[in-house]
Order: sequence, then structure tokens, then C-alpha cells
Amino acid sequence: MSNSNGNGNGNGNGNGNASTNTNLQGLGLELVESAPTLGDVAEEMIRQRIQHTLWIYPKLSHSMLQIGIGTGFPPALWQPVLERMVQEGCVKRGQVKATNPVSKREQTYSVLELRPKVA
Repeated sequence: MSNSNGNGNGNGNGNGNASTNTNLQGLGLELVESAPTLGDVAEEMIRQRIQHTLWIYPKLSHSMLQIGIGTGFPPALWQPVLERMVQEGCVKRGQVKATNPVSKREQTYSVLELRPKVA
């Protein structure tokens, strides 16, 4: 009777990576388990677009940020990234009150701004 697990490697452990891991470790190399995913790459690209836009235009509303990062990116993609940036302290969200000069009505605007990096 054979000790094979059905995957053709015959080691019976089911993963087939044991001998590969041993060979790589003998060479002083390791397998990297967590390569960047497409989601990670996309998030970094969106993060860079947000930072670049807020660097050029220091105070923007959400709708103007949408124009700045590109209308090809739907809010469902960039808003979660923006929220993480706010939580991390990279972006500051504030409010500005201003009186409309024509209607004399006071309005409140939500404003985003890039926070300087603290060394």
C-alpha cells in the first residue's frame, strides 16, 4: 500500500511544500507568504492620488477631492481609503462656517486637508 495523499508528492502531509521549504532554507532563502495583493496595490495608488491632490489643493471638500483624484474612481473605492487615512492621522477632516455674501445664510462645509508628517 502506498503512503501517497493523492497529490503526487508522496509525503503524506497534504501540502507538498515541506521539501521545497527545506531546500530553500538550506540555501538561506525563505518563502514569502504575503505578496502584495491587487487590493493592496490599488489602495496604495488611491492613497497617493489623495495625498497628491491635497498637497496641490490644501483644503478641499469631498466633492472637489473626487475631481482631483479622478472621476474614474468611484467613491466606493476611494472613501474607505480616505477614512483609513483620517484614522491614521494623515488627513484631517474639519468644518468651516461661512456666510454666503448674497443670501447672508450661514453654511457649514466639510473640509479635508493633508497633515504634515511628524518626524
